[in-house]
Amino acid sequence: MSGGYIIVVAVFAFLAGGLWCYFQFGIHNEDKANLPLPKAEPKYTLIGIDGNAFGIMHYVCESMKECGLSPERIDEYNRKAMSGDYRNLLRVSQEMCDELNELVTKL
Repeated sequence: MSGGYIIVVAVFAFLAGGLWCYFQFGIHNEDKANLPLPKAEPKYTLIGIDGNAFGIMHYVCESMKECGLSPERIDEYNRKAMSGDYRNLLRVSQEMCDELNELVTKL
């Protein structure tokens, strides 16, 4: 009889623990459906790119070509990127990477 008693106690503890988690943490199936989806990793990013200004510009220009942007648009990026200091280059390049990532997600 003690074996059956242990099984009943184990099942009761399992069920009670599940109910406790359900009420304590509010884990409901309908709540799981409303969780935001994890963001996808961006395809184009300056992270891991050589910090040399020309290396950054080369990476962004190649990425623009890969996305099929026109040579005029690439020249416009080059003019904006070279129109200021290194911080300007980083800002313009990051904006272009963001634009390319938006373009890729729309396709």
